[in-house]
Amino acid sequence: VEAESALHKAQRDRNHAEEERQDLLEKRDETARTVRILRDELDKSREDVLLLRKNSTERDAVEHSRTERANRVEAELRDAKSMLVEATSAAAETESTTAVLNETIAELQKENQTLHDKIRDVLDEASKDRTKLNDSLARSEGEAQRLRLKAASDEEDVQRLRLDKSAAEKQVTQLKTKVSDFERRLTEATTSASLGVLSSGKSYSSSTTSKTLTSSASSGSGSDVIGRSSSTSSTIGDLGGGGSGGGGGGFAIPPLRTSSSG
Repeated sequence: VEAESALHKAQRDRNHAEEERQDLLEKRDETARTVRILRDELDKSREDVLLLRKNSTERDAVEHSRTERANRVEAELRDAKSMLVEATSAAAETESTTAVLNETIAELQKENQTLHDKIRDVLDEASKDRTKLNDSLARSEGEAQRLRLKAASDEEDVQRLRLDKSAAEKQVTQLKTKVSDFERRLTEATTSASLGVLSSGKSYSSSTTSKTLTSSASSGSGSDVIGRSSSTSSTIGDLGGGGSGGGGGGFAIPPLRTSSSG
């Protein structure tokens, strides 16, 4: 009986312990849930604190910017008031200046009308002068055209005279060559005549008739040569004079020097 009672008591204690264990488990689960809830609330509170700090920082920044803006607006308001005062005084001065400007504008309009009238007169005179200048220009153009034609004609004359001068110089050169040939021939003829006279002097034993004939022949030959030389000199002189006149600045050919026989 005692064992049964002890067993029943142990059973009751066991059941009571089980109930207590069950209660403790439930309390533990409840506590775990509560801890989780508290942790969630703590995290939320931390987030709220961070958000509040952020909002506080933003609010402080906004407040600071609002304060700066208010200060700036107050400064602008003071400036606007001072500018308004200055504008009011400037408006009064502007009204007086406007009256003076209106009077000045009226005077300037009168002067402008006077100047327009003068300009119109000047333009009329300028138109007349331009017409005269156009007429003078037309006459000048005609005169210039005539002078150009004359210059072209003069240029052709000058060119022709240059060609004539070149031809005359060529003729003079040819005549100089011929004169040189004549002088050479004349020198040769004179030398031959002198040698003939010497030969006749050496042959003193010849007859008087031979001497006379030889002297006559020698004299006749010298006279013919001298005559030809004089004729050639005069002809060259005439040609040289003609070339000088035709060329407008030629040169004169000196006359030939004739040598007389001994």
